[in-house]
Amino acid sequence: MFVISCMISIFLDLLFFYAPVVDAKNLCLSLDQKLEIAACVLRSFFNIVYVFHIVLQFRTGFIVPSSRIYGRGELVEDLGEICRRYLSSYFIIDILSVLPLPQVVVISIANAPTSPATKDFLKMVIFAQYIPRFYRIYPLTKEIMRTSGAVITETAWPAAAYNLLHCILASHVLGAMWYLMAIERKERCWQMACGDHNGCKLDDLYCGVGRGDTSFLNSSCPLLEPNEIKSPADFDFGIFLDAHKSHVVEQTDFTRKFFNCFWWGWRNLSSLGQNLNTSNSVGELLLPLVISITGLVLVASVISSSIQQFVQSITGRLEEVRMKRRDIEQWMSHRMLPEDLRARIRRYEHYKWQEKRGVEEETLISNILTTTTNGGGTSFFNSVYLTAGDFCGEELLIWALDPAFLSRPEPFYSQQWRTWGANFIQATWRRHYKRKIEKLLQEAEDTLQNPLSKEGSGSLQSLAATVYASRFATNMLGNLRRNHPHLQKPAEPDFSAENPS
Repeated sequence: MFVISCMISIFLDLLFFYAPVVDAKNLCLSLDQKLEIAACVLRSFFNIVYVFHIVLQFRTGFIVPSSRIYGRGELVEDLGEICRRYLSSYFIIDILSVLPLPQVVVISIANAPTSPATKDFLKMVIFAQYIPRFYRIYPLTKEIMRTSGAVITETAWPAAAYNLLHCILASHVLGAMWYLMAIERKERCWQMACGDHNGCKLDDLYCGVGRGDTSFLNSSCPLLEPNEIKSPADFDFGIFLDAHKSHVVEQTDFTRKFFNCFWWGWRNLSSLGQNLNTSNSVGELLLPLVISITGLVLVASVISSSIQQFVQSITGRLEEVRMKRRDIEQWMSHRMLPEDLRARIRRYEHYKWQEKRGVEEETLISNILTTTTNGGGTSFFNSVYLTAGDFCGEELLIWALDPAFLSRPEPFYSQQWRTWGANFIQATWRRHYKRKIEKLLQEAEDTLQNPLSKEGSGSLQSLAATVYASRFATNMLGNLRRNHPHLQKPAEPDFSAENPS
């Protein structure tokens, strides 16, 4: 959250560069008051987030670096120690970053006439605060990458978005600088024309009360192409000629002005500034140099990131193979395997690596769930439940319907299985008959016991009959078990034996 707020603050600080405007009607320079107020409000809001981060740093514990050598590290929760550590590290940088200097400058010149000193001071303040802000963002970004396992730069879409964010921010910075330097270039031309004109003062170039006549500026600064410049007296606008010809510097509509400048920055950043026609001004030459260097750095960063990911993936696989081979060699040496068997194991591991590229398919299959469908959900229509008698695999059906199998069934016929089937049917009938006899005996016993329970003590004759019936049932069951043992399944026939016929 803090890193995002810092990036947005850097983005918003450049809005102050769009405040100067060329008044084409009055031929003077002015400031866009509405844009300055909007930029001040937005910057103040994100400064509040920055202040909240500073307060939070006085209450956030830290891990002692020396304790990370062994174990997980020691967390320091003492407020005094936390405050001393923060005051000696990033406190001064955070204070310099959060100072509302641009807001103070804008408020101080709200009712004052526009002057070059005000514009230059505002530019200096913004660039001065850029240094601590960038210095604070860089280590935080590195820390986020380290703690998150470098997920941002190791995967495709997050890495592309991360690099795109850098390109957008760089294009915005270059576009804002191009706009401000175009205003300054126009101001420089007017100052030279004012110096050559009698009765002109530099204060007349800035919009305000009590200005003199500046109508001579219409003919003093013509917009000439580089091939139209014939004499040293002609003013060369260089790379800022498009800004004046397209009337971007005269726009009060911020949306149109911003996107025109952003497109100029993006276009020249992509081409490394190769299509820029510069003048002999030293200040103007610095901007194409910055564009070229920034473009090269961004391109090199993208290429190095891609190459680094590729090299890490290759070296990681090779290191994995090397470690696995070393473990296999140690295992074979520990088991004292013969040399021929070791050679076979090495060839097998090499073939396995070439076939599967290091993917342990057996481990993956053993770790997945036992169900292979989603239970008949709407997204899978080929699921079926196997019941008794079903089989899985169409190759069995194709094998059973093979013409060779149907034309010669004699090798698959077994007389032994036929005999076993008859014996199995007989054994089933005998078990059924035995259960029937047991049921009849149980009913007879229940019939004899019911009168006995009703009569209480009963007669001696009924008791003797009950005992006799129980003994008779026990003897019958014993005879059945002895005379009719359970038939065992015969041995499996050998279908591999050839047909003697």
